[in-house]
Amino acid sequence: MVYNPFYLSELVQLFHEDNRVTSRGDLMRRMIKRRFLNDGSKFNLSMSLEDIEYDIHKQLKIIAFSLQLMKKNTISNLDYQRMLDFQFRQILNYNGVWSKDSERMWSFVHNNFREYLVAELLSDLTLDDTINVITYKHDRTK
Repeated sequence: MVYNPFYLSELVQLFHEDNRVTSRGDLMRRMIKRRFLNDGSKFNLSMSLEDIEYDIHKQLKIIAFSLQLMKKNTISNLDYQRMLDFQFRQILNYNGVWSKDSERMWSFVHNNFREYLVAELLSDLTLDDTINVITYKHDRTK
């Protein structure tokens, strides 16, 4: 984890805050929250992002899982509009984890966020639900 510059600056910041090294799961969770709050503080919103943090996190997990199922790292602006309603798309503009590039393609700012969110979504499922999601209905061995 320390060899990846993506993590290094975050690890240093968290170490300065807590004086301890954190687990990878905790690191990802805190990185998402930090980016979410830092990015949200840049904008004058009529609502508190902390009040809708759960909903935003849930939508990010759905987006991450959808991209994983499609075997894509990016999604077109039109497909993004089809995936989420306008209200959530507007809110997701302020999360610091999900962004649009100059070609109007949406993606996570780093694939580690997508992978972590997919794993988190799968870990929330029961074993039977997970098996149904990751296998073919007609052949559970694949």
